[in-house]
Amino acid sequence: MKTLRCVGVLVTLLAALPAFTQVTGDSGQTLQHPRPVQLIEGQGVARNREGRVMEFRMRAAKFENNRLEGSFQFSSGNDREMITISGREIREMGVQGKIGQFNAPAVLVVRNREGVREFRGRVNVRVNDRWVPRDGVTDVPEPDLISVTFVQDGSDRRWTFEGGVFRGDIVVRSNQ
Repeated sequence: MKTLRCVGVLVTLLAALPAFTQVTGDSGQTLQHPRPVQLIEGQGVARNREGRVMEFRMRAAKFENNRLEGSFQFSSGNDREMITISGREIREMGVQGKIGQFNAPAVLVVRNREGVREFRGRVNVRVNDRWVPRDGVTDVPEPDLISVTFVQDGSDRRWTFEGGVFRGDIVVRSNQ
């Protein structure tokens, strides 16, 4: 009996999910959240030519009113040193075909035996959505590509990673 009640509650909750994308305005009308006209999103792991790997999670969206939103995190390192770049504000973005690019203020954090150091700057991200993942396919002839460049404020110091995605996916979409 308890199982049936739980299933019933679950079905009710699942049926209500589409309602979470709606907002009721002051006039009582139901308003839809705007859908992005451009979108760059992805999550996974990429490898560069030297064999270094970078984990990534990102989302950048542009809406009809040119409002931008998104967040990102890129991490690369080993037992001795870990570098993480993150941010929650997209300043500029563009999509042309399956190639997307965004830049944003960011923080680069270096963790090593000497401690933790934090650097403020800007990140520029460029991606190429070249592949759609399929179950069981591990050898990808043309993987999605990602390039991340962080430049420290007030300095020429930079950190760059360019590689191909071997686990996960990047999606670039434009409705314009």
